[in-house]
Amino acid sequence: MLAEFLRDVRQNDVRIAVLLYGASNEGMAIAFLLIVAHAYKPLVKGPIDLAARRRRCFRFGAGSVVYPVVTIVGLFSAEIMYVLYIA
Repeated sequence: MLAEFLRDVRQNDVRIAVLLYGASNEGMAIAFLLIVAHAYKPLVKGPIDLAARRRRCFRFGAGSVVYPVVTIVGLFSAEIMYVLYIA
């Protein structure tokens, strides 16, 4: 969807695509964070390394912070947002 709107020159359509793309990425980041934080223990057999679990929570939690920032950047330049997502 974002790629289609990047080809179109109408700014309002690009902003809508950026917001939808950013919202879907934020939703996935929150979902993964909740899975790691709350559903991880019942899914794993054996001992759970608490330090590894904290690192995973931090990594997925960072996405919850980064995605909204990249989305705000995308409201001004969809091309820069696209490059940031690739990075």
